[in-house]
Amino acid sequence: MTVPRIFIDCELQDAGLLELPREAAHHLSTVLRRKPGDRLTLFNGNGYEYNASIESLEKRHVNVRLDGRANSCHHRESPLHIHVGLALTKGQKMDLAIQKLVELGVNRITPLVGSRSVVKLDQKREASRLAHWHGVIISACEQSGRCIIPEISDVCSIDEWPGLCMEDMRLILDPRASVSMRELTDFHSVALAVGPEGGFSNDEVMSLVGQGVQSVRLGNRILRAETAPLAAVSVLQTLHGDFC
Repeated sequence: MTVPRIFIDCELQDAGLLELPREAAHHLSTVLRRKPGDRLTLFNGNGYEYNASIESLEKRHVNVRLDGRANSCHHRESPLHIHVGLALTKGQKMDLAIQKLVELGVNRITPLVGSRSVVKLDQKREASRLAHWHGVIISACEQSGRCIIPEISDVCSIDEWPGLCMEDMRLILDPRASVSMRELTDFHSVALAVGPEGGFSNDEVMSLVGQGVQSVRLGNRILRAETAPLAAVSVLQTLHGDFC
């Protein structure tokens, strides 16, 4: 039986008894149907995970006992820091892209709004979406074995995005660019902007290039908005990160 990994937003000790938050308790008891004595792994985003076992279990109350060992997970993080500026997309495409980017090792995601963005968020919907995307990130970390939670930043415009980037290299995907990703060298952190359905407008590309962002291409084919960020991050991890 697979040992479940559960994110807990609280301090974790090396040993002792802990009552799980209601959502985690419900997931273990009702969704996974675990029983007293079953093993699980807890993490809280500090880079470590903690082995535990279920001490007692009810529908809304689950107590677990930590076994006294904190195991470092830092080796699961890529040496390449990746920040993706991800244009808003329709339906489940945004969720899927965020989930897979976390699995691929991205450290930060900033949702972007541009002139061709179909999705528009008011302040209330933005707060709701950010909370939802944070949940998607947590689930992806639980599945992929990561113990450091990637950041989801506030939604911003494409023109504002370069000013939020502190990485060594800032890139924008553009199929018309003369430089390929294979030609990029000498960086340990990278920020990458990926456009919506229909891509970035010419004015947006020129605005970012004028702010020092390098336009790059992936290849000779046009990729969908949900495919491009995953392909680009995979290339970056292969050339400069921890793939292969």
